Amino acid sequence: MSTRQTFAHNVAGRARRIGWPVELLSSGGYKITCPTGHVHTVHLTNSDVNADKNIIGDLNTHGFEEAELAFQRKKNKEREEKIEQDRIKNTERLEKLAKQAKMVNRAAGIYGDSDIDTDTILGLHELPATFNRVLITKELAERFLERNTDNRPIRRGDIEELKVALTSGLFTYTHQGIAFDVRGVLQDGQQRLTAIAESGIPTLMQISVGMPVENFDVVDTGRRRSYGDVLAKEGFHNVNKLGAQCRMIYIYDRKLQYNQKVPNAAVQQVAVDGGDLLFESTTVGVNLYNAFRIIATPASVATYLLWREVGKENEATREFLSGLITGANLIEGDPRLVLRTMIMNTAKKKGRRYPMEHLALFLKTWNLYVSGVTNRQIMAWRKDEKMPVIKKPF
Repeated sequence: MSTRQTFAHNVAGRARRIGWPVELLSSGGYKITCPTGHVHTVHLTNSDVNADKNIIGDLNTHGFEEAELAFQRKKNKEREEKIEQDRIKNTERLEKLAKQAKMVNRAAGIYGDSDIDTDTILGLHELPATFNRVLITKELAERFLERNTDNRPIRRGDIEELKVALTSGLFTYTHQGIAFDVRGVLQDGQQRLTAIAESGIPTLMQISVGMPVENFDVVDTGRRRSYGDVLAKEGFHNVNKLGAQCRMIYIYDRKLQYNQKVPNAAVQQVAVDGGDLLFESTTVGVNLYNAFRIIATPASVATYLLWREVGKENEATREFLSGLITGANLIEGDPRLVLRTMIMNTAKKKGRRYPMEHLALFLKTWNLYVSGVTNRQIMAWRKDEKMPVIKKPF
């Protein structure tokens, strides 16, 4: 692919990104309509060595440079607003917990022991007793963990999952809290306490004391509820596949590691938020798998993310997915052709395939396509590489 063609695709992509109408011509060039009404045609071939400079100069005369700067300022502002919104949301969550603790302290009966003295909890208890709704802070968690002298090895994956639940506000008060045996040794709750100590986020929990030492052998031996179990209970269908999609979406949105455990409540919330768009993307994922053997789950997730961020009815989205599925009219240098060829070759060789790699390659292909960048090289994605952020054509 020549430099002229690369330039033409790049300019068209930049124009789409800022919302200027771009039409693909039968010749392969582009017609760009400026807000002033001026129409500029960018050809794939041009003998004028100064053509690139002249094209940009002509577009700038009609506001191209100013529009790109305004677009970037808008994106920066949106990013700053998102950071501020997250900060406010986290502050409000902590204030809510503190308010709940104060209300509990004033409550009567079984709800009035939130402010129980720590030394009383850590004292020796010959008989079982329960303290309801105790606010566990970072400092209190660290003190309780000093009694963690006779327990199983910690499971780092479980701790990271609990930290995600705490930071996202999905950790809920249940009967599963903290337990100390008759010796005052921590018997249950080391993962939860470690997550609180590391995240610094307090939460309300139930504390049991004076538990028989032999209880240790039967604590947490039940079967864990799967994503499918939770989604089926809420009336969703095709729950195992849907659960895998929701987990991947949650990981992508929060920039987590692929091996990160995701709380069931988080997966359920993604399914609810995704609605029909999420369910429809599953069908497209299957079609993409049948077309060139990309893994169906990341293909479905990528489709959903494109629809969510760019729009299902967006012209660029429709053309992109159509070309990937059919493979029709894909010329050399089209990033969709590169992706199809690479995935099919890997499938034929029966090489190992990673879901997050397929998601990343799919999104990289979209970003190249929407930016008008041509590519003939095999794309790659390393496990330590950040997941691509979806570029918008406007």
